Amino acid sequence: MHTYRITAAGRRMLLAYIVGALIIWALAFWSLRDTLGAMATEGWFGGPQGLGISQLAPALLMLGAVVAVPVVLWGTLAEYDARLWLAEDGLRYQSMGIAHTFPWADMREIARSAQRDTILLRRDTTADIASPAARLLLRLALGKGRLPLPRELDGHERLVEAIEQQIEQRA
Repeated sequence: MHTYRITAAGRRMLLAYIVGALIIWALAFWSLRDTLGAMATEGWFGGPQGLGISQLAPALLMLGAVVAVPVVLWGTLAEYDARLWLAEDGLRYQSMGIAHTFPWADMREIARSAQRDTILLRRDTTADIASPAARLLLRLALGKGRLPLPRELDGHERLVEAIEQQIEQRA
């Protein structure tokens, strides 16, 4: 049984994304901390005792980055660690300690694009995962009702052909 993983070149690219996201997160956190520190000493709103919109707007933007970047990092780390293999009952997926089988019967089609192919599912199969935390993390990494197949997967075309055959057999 062949296990499909991201190629070495794809893993290097994802590592660069991870480092970039960590830098963005650190800068956003630092900027937010400085702005909140200024609010603590000067007050919350405009005038000589507080912050105006010119300081409040960037603080809200940085708060958004501090919250959103970890979600992006999770998805990137999940893609970095992803392992896929074909099984009798469906396509097996394992990453970051989460294992899930995407049944062949639930696969509708493969949407192709230049960056990645995506298996579109008839239903959200992550609903079958018992653990709410694992279900949420898998949905954050993959999206709801779909399974991305990055072009950087080793043997990508062979995997896509095998999946398309399974979808055609069950159509």
